[in-house]
Amino acid sequence: MKRYREHRFLRSNGRPNFSSRVYQVESELEDLMTKNVITVTRSRSIKDCIDIMAGHNVRRTPVVNAEGKLSGIVTATDVVNYFGGGEYYKIILNKHQKSIYSAFNEPVSSIMTRGVIKAYYYDKLTDALEKMIKFNVGGLPVVLEDERVVGIITEADVLRQLSGNIPEMRAGEIMSENLVTVSPDMTLKEVAKVIISEGVRRLPILTGKKPIGIISTMDIVRYLSSGEPYRKAVGGDIEYAINIKITDIASTEVISVKESALLEDVLETMLERNIGGVLVVDEKDELKGIITERDLLYTVVLKEEMS
Repeated sequence: MKRYREHRFLRSNGRPNFSSRVYQVESELEDLMTKNVITVTRSRSIKDCIDIMAGHNVRRTPVVNAEGKLSGIVTATDVVNYFGGGEYYKIILNKHQKSIYSAFNEPVSSIMTRGVIKAYYYDKLTDALEKMIKFNVGGLPVVLEDERVVGIITEADVLRQLSGNIPEMRAGEIMSENLVTVSPDMTLKEVAKVIISEGVRRLPILTGKKPIGIISTMDIVRYLSSGEPYRKAVGGDIEYAINIKITDIASTEVISVKESALLEDVLETMLERNIGGVLVVDEKDELKGIITERDLLYTVVLKEEMS
């Protein structure tokens, strides 16, 4: 799996000076960000947060206080960490004694990320883009000067804006290689640990060298939002619910492109299918790599920097 070095791609003037800003000035983020963002408060249950993510197909949910001011954020990765993937699982073991009912009712404050990387409403698009790249995040809550949440902007939103600047390159030139993959006989809990330890959001499922599916953090969120975990948890023991085979919840539709595919076509496929990444295969349909929104974003930014 490719690792990118930290690099300051774009120059930034830092946080806007709101005290002297004329509020009638149009925001560059206004037309790009998703407005009317559904948020949760710190005391809402993790199950409520999961249901919101699954119902609206979003990977992140801002956490706010009673005044709508940003307190934190919960991502699909945080959910996977909690349900067996990482350190948060200790809460289920020690506090809830593996009870699925009790674990679902834990407040989101226990797993939310504090010190959120965010964009201010009057930030320039380049400022938001730089934050995504520098801090390796896929989305930024957009807040006003008083920290009230007014929107959220993601890598996909930025790519739509920059779609006309996609360089004439092929998928094989920018794909991430040496992928972390999983086998179809692995359990959800085993895969959750791989997701957290490797810092990835999606894992190809291989039989031999050919992908037969892909398991993502959102697949796990959708499963947890369904009624299945309750039915699987014998005696309320959550271990039964997270030790199912990943093939029971993974997407079996393999959306792939050839190594020779133009990046413009790759982006179009991702935007049309509303997915964050596509697998890259050779002429034998054997897995060669993956292209994510972040790979495309880096490529566009590098093009702008070099020009």
